[in-house]
Amino acid sequence: MALSGLVTLVTAVLLAPGAAVAAPADGTRTVLGTVESVIVDPLPGAPAQAEQTLTYVRADGRLLAVPAGSLTGVAPGRRARVRLRAATVVSAEPAGPVTGTRVVASGAHRLTVLPVFWTAKDAETTASLTTLANQAKNYWAEQSNGAVDISVDVRDWKQTAVPTGSCNATAIFNAAIAAHGLTAPAGAKDHVAVYFPRQSSCAWAGLGSVNGPVIWINGYPLEDVLTHEFGHNLGLGHANKTTCTANGKRVALSTSCTVGQYEDTTDVMGYARAGVASGNLNSAFGDYLGLQQTTGTAPAELSALSAHSGTTGLKITTTAGPVFVDYRPATGRDTRVPSWAGVQVRLRTATTPPTTRLLDMQPGSATAFSAANLPVGGVWPIPGTNQSVKVTSAGNGTAKVEITTAADTTPPAVAPVVTTARGPVRAASTPVTWTAAADRESGIAAYRVTVNGATVAETTGTTLTAAVPLAEGANRITVVAVNGSGLVKNSTAKAVVRDSIAPAPVTNLKVAATGRSVSWTAPADSGTARSYAVRVDGVLTRTVTASPAAITVAAGQRTVTVTPSDAAGNAGTTTELTLWIGPAAVR
Repeated sequence: MALSGLVTLVTAVLLAPGAAVAAPADGTRTVLGTVESVIVDPLPGAPAQAEQTLTYVRADGRLLAVPAGSLTGVAPGRRARVRLRAATVVSAEPAGPVTGTRVVASGAHRLTVLPVFWTAKDAETTASLTTLANQAKNYWAEQSNGAVDISVDVRDWKQTAVPTGSCNATAIFNAAIAAHGLTAPAGAKDHVAVYFPRQSSCAWAGLGSVNGPVIWINGYPLEDVLTHEFGHNLGLGHANKTTCTANGKRVALSTSCTVGQYEDTTDVMGYARAGVASGNLNSAFGDYLGLQQTTGTAPAELSALSAHSGTTGLKITTTAGPVFVDYRPATGRDTRVPSWAGVQVRLRTATTPPTTRLLDMQPGSATAFSAANLPVGGVWPIPGTNQSVKVTSAGNGTAKVEITTAADTTPPAVAPVVTTARGPVRAASTPVTWTAAADRESGIAAYRVTVNGATVAETTGTTLTAAVPLAEGANRITVVAVNGSGLVKNSTAKAVVRDSIAPAPVTNLKVAATGRSVSWTAPADSGTARSYAVRVDGVLTRTVTASPAAITVAAGQRTVTVTPSDAAGNAGTTTELTLWIGPAAVR
């Protein structure tokens, strides 16, 4: 359905799926749409730069730009309500949850290529663009063992009016689908790639929506460009590399790293290169898309990424995030950077979309990334652990990788700090919490909780609370941190008193003849500190910690009671005295 000239976004508000849209009363028009997060991919050979994204809304058969910042942080694929009014931008604001949907990579996809021009065509033909589309089709079929099944439809050239503005991506897209008699795709697997002759005003080779169906190609008919943008459509970010330092020296991974955007040029999601086949998808991305088999168990025999079969990655949990070890020998598609060929290691980020960061596994070399692979016999100590990755062999299409564990002779460096109930308790157990201990070598494997020297509970290394049974009387609670090698570090003991026995009743209850004080004999039993509630005719008059208690008793027949209780909240039996107070006594 056409927009009837209403082309300017007024408001974009996120909706829960299925939410009703009220008709506005201010002359605007409201449509439902889908948020598109579009990644800007620089020109081949351009200097490294920070990743850029654009946010659009796909609605009513078109693609609409939103005011800057209006949908910041909103995940692609989220439904949105868009208010349109001609020529005027009123506002745009997000509302509701910001979760989105992920595309399931496997299954049937449709790729429609729409060539358009507004001054002159370039040298590409329907046949050459079909070859390009088939390269993308074949690439993703190869990477997925046929699980990603793309049908291709390449249209002939169509001329459009000159797009308004400088490199107006939405105008180019909307003009292209209109010229070809189409509307914006409704589903994330109905991909539309708009190809147009190279425009110097567009400082990018291509654009691709994340978990969405939209692609632009700025006159770069390269396999690397189209397969890369299709990867964005499947939900992938960029293949980057990272240079890390610690104590003034380069290391493979640390908390101080500089990311080189797009600079993992071995991978399809890195920089595009002309005349070179797209590199095989790394195992971190393959695992994310569910297209490759990875394992968390070592030793592991890894198939070359080019084999597209068997186990291609070893997944290791680190404090920085999941790290994937895979094998990329310099064969077939993987001759793009021969000096990096071999066993490679990447960190996968938890961002949306996820990115990967190639680690320099030979950081001692004179130049960073002169050889990024971990060679046979090479060992990489995993930061924050006493484990190391070691390559034991590589060749004939497989690499063998093991994880070794060094002996840990040092107890945990930081002891837990325990928090318990304040004051006495009467329950048979009490919740105990503690802070996390720390052990850089083998990590914290477990916590043991002891009461008066006896172990009463044990938790995992990530559980920081337990219900602890108590003995009657004094209890000394200690939490013991146990590292991966069984070495321990004790917390400072915390004292908790359990008192579940109610005080005995008071005896020898007396009221002075004047009615101005009451006294008693306290029970001789032990326990926590006591208090005494004094009532006259059922009304609480005083609460004191010892006899006597000053009170005022009116003349007449009165009932005076004293009830003992202790600091744990136990209440004893009430002692009662009924007496007559004469009028003369209280004058």
